[in-house]
Amino acid sequence: MNKIFVATATACILLFAGFTSAYSQDGFFSDAQTMRLGTASLGVQPAIYTDLDNELMLYLRGAYGVNPGLSMHAKVGLLRDETYFGGHFKYQLSGEPSDPISFSLIGGVYAFGDLGLKIGGVLSKKIGDISLYSGLLFEPLFSEPNELTPLLIPVGFDIPLGSNTNFVLEADMAANDDADFYQALHFGFNFYL
Repeated sequence: MNKIFVATATACILLFAGFTSAYSQDGFFSDAQTMRLGTASLGVQPAIYTDLDNELMLYLRGAYGVNPGLSMHAKVGLLRDETYFGGHFKYQLSGEPSDPISFSLIGGVYAFGDLGLKIGGVLSKKIGDISLYSGLLFEPLFSEPNELTPLLIPVGFDIPLGSNTNFVLEADMAANDDADFYQALHFGFNFYL
């Protein structure tokens, strides 16, 4: 398992070596256990934006399973010129073990100076204890004078470190020109309550 972790972390870092611009978004940052009714999590998620001298943003996150297959999420991003606030719902359409792969939809809002939307689809697959995930994430930002319509492809994994703690590493790659500003490397921990 350590070899998989080192190989994936190295690949994600190399992917980001050529990125030249960033803005702010919090990615998917997997916390699939909150899809269970009554399960809560708190997370710490640093994000590295390679523009602006590798500026760092620290996200503090919380999630709660409100129904089986439905969770709500809130987060705040600190350490940048402005504070990021966001919230979304995640709805599971199919899930393991009854289906070969899990598929969820995400919808919410965020503010980072201007108001934006978060709309996405997440595919995930467990391999042993490790959960691999990817999908599409559309995060339009209604800024003046120009609106941004970034489309991202997050790729990440979630590794349990104990019964209540998971390590998450995620790379968010641009799928269109507006998304160049949103590319980031996210890593951190989810603590399940």
